[in-house]
Amino acid sequence: MFARKLLHGGALCALFSAIAWSQPALTTISDVLFKADGTRFNGLANFTWVSFESGNGSNIAQQTKTVRIIDGNLFVQLTPTADAVPAAQYSVKYSSDGKIQFEETWAVPPAGTTLRVRDVRTTQPVFPSGGGGGAGGVTANSGE
Repeated sequence: MFARKLLHGGALCALFSAIAWSQPALTTISDVLFKADGTRFNGLANFTWVSFESGNGSNIAQQTKTVRIIDGNLFVQLTPTADAVPAAQYSVKYSSDGKIQFEETWAVPPAGTTLRVRDVRTTQPVFPSGGGGGAGGVTANSGE
């Protein structure tokens, strides 16, 4: 009887530990990027963020992530920052031909559907010395 109660208690502890250490939900951002001359952007998008706690309580460490953009196609999955503590955003630097072309700031909301760049782009810089805004030579496809 004692062993059974001990096993049951251990299972409950394991369940609560799994809940406490749950993986953060991710939001998918997918879009087609163009240069101002109408050609598709080819290069890299480098995402930088500072540490924050996600909406579900997961601790997100400060880090960077680089995503390759081929023939204009951008696809990335990120932890939402709109409900983060403290408030957090992503700094995104686009580079091509070995040079940073421009940078902008993203605020990513929790979403069950795929978002586009226009849904996450903000004019508020995440870092005081950062770029920010939607200014730059690359635009996201506006077609549905």
